[in-house]
Amino acid sequence: MIEQPSKLELIINIKFKDQELLKKSLIHKSFDNTNNNEKLEFLGDRVLGLVLAKTLLKIYPEDKEGVIDKKFANLVNKKTCLLIAKKIELKDLLSQVIHTKV
Repeated sequence: MIEQPSKLELIINIKFKDQELLKKSLIHKSFDNTNNNEKLEFLGDRVLGLVLAKTLLKIYPEDKEGVIDKKFANLVNKKTCLLIAKKIELKDLLSQVIHTKV
């Protein structure tokens, strides 16, 4: 049986093979001190940084590093992340994924 993608997977256009790992990646240590996303968050931050840096360098090949660095910082700051989270209704999506039986 082929499992239907969650609404989160549809929005971000990524199908996760391991649904348990997806759930774990969404659990903050303040919610569960032992089974949480701390190491996955660390890894994800580095992957996101690499993808954003590569994209910014491609979009702005003539800009100096300092200018690109400011654009990068603007993309990853809490305010921007909060706006994106609200736009895609991340709170509801997280709840749906975490409470879905695997």
